[in-house]
Amino acid sequence: MKVPLALGGGAVVGVLLAVASVTGDSDPASGADEGTPGPHHAFFFTQPGSSLPVTWSSCRPVTYVVNPAHAPAGWVDLVASAVDEVAEATGLDFAYLGTTSDRAFNRSVRSPTDFEPVLIGWAMPQEISDLEGTVAGVAGPDSITVDGHTTYVTGKVILDAESYARLEADGDAGGARAILMHELGHVMGLTHVDDAGELMHEDNIGRETFGPGDLQGLAVLGAGRCVQF
Repeated sequence: MKVPLALGGGAVVGVLLAVASVTGDSDPASGADEGTPGPHHAFFFTQPGSSLPVTWSSCRPVTYVVNPAHAPAGWVDLVASAVDEVAEATGLDFAYLGTTSDRAFNRSVRSPTDFEPVLIGWAMPQEISDLEGTVAGVAGPDSITVDGHTTYVTGKVILDAESYARLEADGDAGGARAILMHELGHVMGLTHVDDAGELMHEDNIGRETFGPGDLQGLAVLGAGRCVQF
């Protein structure tokens, strides 16, 4: 399977901003030097004054909803399968809260006690300009900082409806799942790496599962501090 699609990612902590995959990521915390052999992973952001990555609370479920507008016919199984892979890799609990009509992909956290579940949805490039060209999806987490500690609390995944229509027509369920897993990796806190052996490489060139570096990074992101709000 080869999916000639760019896989997007990027976020600014505290403000949900999608960034097209062709842009560079600035100074991510890396699990390995990109110039050395071995598994690679990289994180979006680190804690203030620390090299430790920003993570989700390890004792709270990651809640999510799905807007099924423009979704492929098999979206229920697609989302469930991709989320299960991320849950296994991180050790975090995920809680599906159902479908939504919400399309506020640019929303942000208002307070430590006022944030929405992760939003997964499909859109056309006319609605989300970051999906123009070959970009198959964009995603990112959003966070709060309490007493000097930053924690991810929500996020978004926006998938390109046109790309998914083509994948559905081609019967490429593996490619569709890989794209969503990649974007959920961004929501967890991973950014792109240059290693094509990892699913978090910015271009999908045939990989359908998380690579060894991806799995190392996701395990770290799932083992963060327990934060109660």
